[in-house]
Amino acid sequence: MFEPVNPDYSRSPAIVLKGYLKGEGDGPWHAHSKAELLCPVDRVVTVITEEGMWVTPPQKAVWILPSVKHMINCPTPFTLLALYCAPELAPRREKCCVVTMDALMRELMEAAAILGDVYDQNGPGARLMAVLLDHLGILPVAPLSLTYPKDERAQKLARRMSADTSNADSISRLASECGFSARTATRIFIEETGLPPAQWRGQLRLLEAMRKLGQGESVTTVALESGYQDISSFIAFFKKSTGQTPSRFFKV
Repeated sequence: MFEPVNPDYSRSPAIVLKGYLKGEGDGPWHAHSKAELLCPVDRVVTVITEEGMWVTPPQKAVWILPSVKHMINCPTPFTLLALYCAPELAPRREKCCVVTMDALMRELMEAAAILGDVYDQNGPGARLMAVLLDHLGILPVAPLSLTYPKDERAQKLARRMSADTSNADSISRLASECGFSARTATRIFIEETGLPPAQWRGQLRLLEAMRKLGQGESVTTVALESGYQDISSFIAFFKKSTGQTPSRFFKV
């Protein structure tokens, strides 16, 4: 587990902690006054806020804005590297997002974790942290997020799609069952999530598939649970979305 350090009360403006978490499903809802970069070392982790969800495999990390209430989901034990930094030191990112970690960023995080909670703000540790924060600002954003709609009817439709990702019913039918037309659903989803319902469902299926594959489920099982009748179609969908096949994507 993490050492008993509350990053919000750390005397250092930026710290990196490394610890082993039990991973018993949904963690508690919480927020920090500092911005966070959560980097799972050996498992796929899902971060959930009131606005959406972000799925983070080991080669990625999720950036969480200051004071955003969130919880972490992972059903199995995992190791986590976590950066906490004062808002004035944080890169200018308007939204929570998943970023792609490179070898340099991972090594910087590992080195910074050795510093602990307190280090000389005029010494080598502070210079190391400055390099880390500079590099953080140029990490590319990965499309591994899903924004939730706010409209009640759209929320109902989103819940229907989330409850069974294998459901192949048309958006028109699902929207009608939720009390509005496909045209209205499309308008609302685009306004509130940036995606029409069909693409929103596709992104949902991708993230759920990524989460399940990261837990060790077979490609065949995940393909069927994602609404695909054959493995090759699912692999093609996954590669189109991520640029890699599932086996290459999860090769850490």
